[in-house]
Order: sequence, then C-alpha cells, then structure tokens
Amino acid sequence: MTTPLKTQWQIRPATLADLPTVHQQMQQLAAFEGYLADFRVTVADLEKRGFSGPPQFDLLVACLSHKLCGYAVLVYQPFTYDLTPVATLKELYVAADYRGSGAGQALFQAAVQTARNKGAYRLNWLVLTHNLPAQQFYQQQGGHLSKNWIGFEKNLSPAGFD
Repeated sequence: MTTPLKTQWQIRPATLADLPTVHQQMQQLAAFEGYLADFRVTVADLEKRGFSGPPQFDLLVACLSHKLCGYAVLVYQPFTYDLTPVATLKELYVAADYRGSGAGQALFQAAVQTARNKGAYRLNWLVLTHNLPAQQFYQQQGGHLSKNWIGFEKNLSPAGFD
C-alpha cells in the first residue's frame, strides 16, 4: 500500500486501546533492530508504566483513517547541567506500508513539540550505524551527529545480553 505524501496524519497521545497494536509494532522494530529474542515488553508493562500512576514515558501514535500506522516513545532525564530536562526519542516506528508517506515526519514534529511542552531544550536519539535511511530521515528533520558526545554503553545484565 502506498500512501500519498500529502496525507493528513492524526498524531495523538496513545490510549489504552492502542497498546496491543503499539506492542505489535514494537516487536516489529525489535526484529528489525536485531533484539527480538531479548524483547521483554508486554502490553501490561506498557499499561502499567504509561497509564497507571505517573507515566514513565510519552507515547504518541500516528493514525490514518483510524488505523494506527506508527508510534513514537519519548523519555526524559529531568535534571541536567542547565536545570532543564533532556528528551530522548527512544523509538520512532512507522509500519512498512506507510514509510515515505509523511507519517514519520509528523510523528517526529509531534515529538519535538511534546518535548518542548515538557520544558526540554534538547532532544536526543540513537540510530543504528547501518540504518542509513533513518540517518537520512533525521538529517532531513534538522538532526545532526553530536559534535560533543560519542555514545558508550556497558552491559549490566546478569544474563549478559548484548
């Protein structure tokens, strides 16, 4: 299915009813990024962490004619050197049939506005080194490689996941 570029996407906060579809899309992203075997998130986890008590993340969804076609997850580091939060775009996913339709751009713009509304002055995200289409997409959205920071990681899992 090819969707015209001028599509008017509805971007909105996710609801409980969206969680099964979001979860399925999260699994698709995990498969693409190579960690599906280690994927542990359940629909109940999303409900508990996002809809019970203070939410641990913002979850936005992209819909076209009431069909959920993608999502974005934002998390926040509330305290930084300049006393403002930093937003991290943890995930941005658009279902394969809707890539190139403007859904990703609409989700990204909504994520930027959501982060601004939370007082964030910066938005960070990671892209797999081999995901050149994503790198190009983020550059088109005004993103750039950090001139000051290089990402490091240390595995803290007792099972040794890498």
